[in-house]
Amino acid sequence: MFRDRASGLREHRPGLDRVLAMARAGEISVVRVIHEDRLARLGSAWLRQLLERDGVLL
Repeated sequence: MFRDRASGLREHRPGLDRVLAMARAGEISVVRVIHEDRLARLGSAWLRQLLERDGVLL
C-alpha cells in the first residue's frame, strides 16, 4: 500500500513515484484507488494511459 499525504495537485509525490517505478519495472499489474481524484486532482487520464502503457490496470 502506498500513501501520500500531500495534495493530489503536487507533482512530486513519493508514493506515486514508487507506483510508477514499479509499473515500469513490471512489478505490479493493478493499481487500486478509493476514488480517481485521490490519484490526481488533474491529469488522472494521463496517469491512466501511462500505467496502461506499462500493462497496469487502474
